[in-house]
Amino acid sequence: MGEWLREFDKEIDSITKRFRPMKKTDEKGEVVKEIFKFFLNIWIRFAIDLGLELKLTPMQWEIANYEGKKQWVLREDFNFKEVNEIVLANEGADHYYGLRSDIYTFHGVETLKIVCSLQEGKEKRTDYLIFISPTKDVDFHELWERVGAMIKIWYEAHLKGEPSLIWEHCRERLQVDSK
Repeated sequence: MGEWLREFDKEIDSITKRFRPMKKTDEKGEVVKEIFKFFLNIWIRFAIDLGLELKLTPMQWEIANYEGKKQWVLREDFNFKEVNEIVLANEGADHYYGLRSDIYTFHGVETLKIVCSLQEGKEKRTDYLIFISPTKDVDFHELWERVGAMIKIWYEAHLKGEPSLIWEHCRERLQVDSK
């Protein structure tokens, strides 16, 4: 394993440890807040540190205030309960690679789903399921481990210039999301 991957393993572990105290919640706003914090940390690592063009939706400026030195603080006046989707994506003329978090109601149960969304050329975009759970039962430790594994592959693919690594990982280890 390369030095860069060992360093990133430490970073992912550090990020996941910061979120472990929140084991379960039935508060949608708290779930959204935790996911946004994690996606924001990934955005900082990829966009700022590595220069990868990533878009975070909602934009980081809408939800957090920048305090300098890569430090962001979530805005107290933002209503996280109103957010149903968070997207972190690298979109180019010939590709789309993204992580998407959706919160929706299915058979009366509020549900969190995280997918890796991929598209090459004119192909139809394909979503691969990373995590799904009723929001009231979200285990953040499990969630971050699953997302962290995907992020490590994304990172490796970027550094090696081999996006096929992302596709291989998704095809071999994840299910296509049937929506």
